Amino acid sequence: MIWTNLSETAQLEQILEAMPGDILIFKHSFRCSISAAIKNRLEKGQLQDHFKVFMIDVVESRPTSLYLAEKANVVHQSPQVLLFRNGYCYFHASHFDITQHTILAAKPEG
Repeated sequence: MIWTNLSETAQLEQILEAMPGDILIFKHSFRCSISAAIKNRLEKGQLQDHFKVFMIDVVESRPTSLYLAEKANVVHQSPQVLLFRNGYCYFHASHFDITQHTILAAKPEG
């Protein structure tokens, strides 16, 4: 899977407001072994066939990560996956609740 890194709040805003289709944003810490395990698990699947996939480094891009949590009206966690469509967060999960199955099951039809 090829991740597109999000590091700036303006970049995040543009994606959420203008990008059509379903968006998956993975909030990742390169310092956390749990986050590394979840990232590895996600990369073994085919999520890029269903979502445009992005990653935020929660250490290097902390303001963007916190802004995303506020925008989605969720508690900031890491690792965390958030799914968006039309600027609306319709699913989020953290830590070991992040699985291919839960992510794909959360995606609305159409």
